[in-house]
Amino acid sequence: MTSCRSSSTRSSRRSRARGRVSKLVHEDMATQMTFGERRGDKVAQFGGSWGFIGLFGGVLVVWMLVNAWVLARHPFDPYPSFC
Repeated sequence: MTSCRSSSTRSSRRSRARGRVSKLVHEDMATQMTFGERRGDKVAQFGGSWGFIGLFGGVLVVWMLVNAWVLARHPFDPYPSFC
C-alpha cells in the first residue's frame, strides 16, 4: 500500500515542478486575435442569443403589420373590375 501512495506522491511532485500540464488556450487565443476576429466573435455571440431571436421576431412582426396596413390602404395591384 505504501508503494502506491509513494508513486502518486512522486508523480504529483514532478507535475508541480514542471508546471501546468495543459495551457489556457482561450487566453492564448485572445491575445493573438486581430480586431476583426474579436469583433466577429462578439457578433456571433449576439447572433446566437435569445435576445437576438426575440428582437428579430419583434422586428419581423412589426414589419408584417406595417406592410399589411400599407397594402390595405394603397394596393399596388388593384383587383380588376369588369364593369
